[in-house]
Amino acid sequence: YDPPRITAVSPGAGSTRGSLNMSYVVTILGVNFGASNHSGAIQEASIGGSVCSTVYWSDTGVACYVAAGTGQSKPASIAVRVNTPSGDQAVTAASMFTYNAPTIASVSPTNMPTAASRTLVITGSNFGADLNKITVFVGSTTCTPVSVSSSHDIVSCSVGAGTGRDYSIGLSVDGQASSSGALFKYDAPNVTA
Repeated sequence: YDPPRITAVSPGAGSTRGSLNMSYVVTILGVNFGASNHSGAIQEASIGGSVCSTVYWSDTGVACYVAAGTGQSKPASIAVRVNTPSGDQAVTAASMFTYNAPTIASVSPTNMPTAASRTLVITGSNFGADLNKITVFVGSTTCTPVSVSSSHDIVSCSVGAGTGRDYSIGLSVDGQASSSGALFKYDAPNVTA
């Protein structure tokens, strides 16, 4: 039989939350995927290396719940495995799906004392849930991420001691960047005597 071939993924982009509530379906389109449950074959679809929970399978399309993730240009894969190694067929198509880029809605607080290390809270969307893939900057200084919400919309980071004002606040998630319109400043000196 001819091997499977992927031609498109629709939609081609979506939330980093994926289908946390089994509500976000993508369709992988192509040919030669085989009929659903064909002769006891094991059929598997994946986006970005994570298996999709299949809703519908046909020879020309697979609808599935996409897993949560981050980043852009993720591959889509279709694999059909049968009882003999010579009968297995699979295909991976590069750059078929992109998780939405992060957006920053608000930052709090926008000022802090110069001496103490404090927590900065950024709210928005599409932050993902993996702290290792999140980088936050206050100006050119890294603000170390300490937590991210399971809903992918709040990240907290630890701002170090410093001085100055009008620092931009930026965030990068798995190579996709966003910046805030808000500016951060350290409190001005206060002479008391």
